Amino acid sequence: MLVRPIAQGTFRPLSERFFYWSAYHIAGLDPLPFHIVSYVTQFVCCTLYVLLVRRIVGSGLAAAVAAAIWATHPCLTLPVTWIATTNQLLWIACALSALYGFILYCDTGRRGYLWMSWGAYLLGFGMLESNVAVAALIPVYAVIFQRARMRHALAYVLPGLAFAGLHFALIPRAGGKTYGMHAGAESLKALWTYWKWSWVLEPSALPIGVPGWVATLAATLSLLGVAGLLLAYKGLRREVALGLCCWLILLVPVLPLTQHLSDYYLTGPLLGMGIILAAVIRQWPRAGILLSVLVAMASVPTSRYYAFTNVQRSKNIEALVKGVGQVKTAHPGKTILLSGPPCQHS
Repeated sequence: MLVRPIAQGTFRPLSERFFYWSAYHIAGLDPLPFHIVSYVTQFVCCTLYVLLVRRIVGSGLAAAVAAAIWATHPCLTLPVTWIATTNQLLWIACALSALYGFILYCDTGRRGYLWMSWGAYLLGFGMLESNVAVAALIPVYAVIFQRARMRHALAYVLPGLAFAGLHFALIPRAGGKTYGMHAGAESLKALWTYWKWSWVLEPSALPIGVPGWVATLAATLSLLGVAGLLLAYKGLRREVALGLCCWLILLVPVLPLTQHLSDYYLTGPLLGMGIILAAVIRQWPRAGILLSVLVAMASVPTSRYYAFTNVQRSKNIEALVKGVGQVKTAHPGKTILLSGPPCQHS
């Protein structure tokens, strides 16, 4: 049961199979244990992220602000509140631990940190298929910051290639249009959509009065700003390059799913945006804090609305299920027909 691929051919024995099985055997269908795991994992992720970003940019304040912006981003609403996407947080905890452990090893030379990094990295393959991206992220960090450690960094590539090869060879591909993989123009369009959502999550921002052009403007200005930092400001070039690479690398595994664009796919990539923001805060504290406030002004109300609507939807579904149960009890043997709009999240 733990290793049998299900749900569109996914292989997640730890973040889904074991997680659901163990929580169910502890408390049945009571959602509290599931949510406790989500909240604790989110706290661990935030702590690791602060430590990681502080190591990279050299500022505890900048790291704390970056973590706060990441944690309150509306794209993290579902991973924190929807049990079916807790796997995103469990994987991020492994990915952050892997990268942070490698950075500590590079800075101190202590092999214990390297073992910590490898343990978290290998554990991540049981959490989410996107863990293959970590195999590219760590060598990219080494290229930018620690070229003397490239030999150790390239070793991470081998398990990633092996997992990807075995996954494609042994696990049947998901059928249907929704989970089909596409490249070319469709992927580029999806890339732009995810870039916009990284700054303003349009689907949830529109209902609270944020016009669609705001997302396009924010995405355009941020793209020009990142390009300007890379090309014209040498002092931040390494941090910005790492942040941009982190955003892109962690997004690549899901980018071909152009018919299944999902905001929670940005849980990992948004870590890269935080690194860029932290670098700006370190270099220009006032401008960076002002930028953070502007981002929070768009993110926090959107996250609040998004969470509220999902809570209401879950209550409606609970009432529907309980109602069907009561009808079935009152009219045994009768066929029950349900009609209406499909659930938004499948």
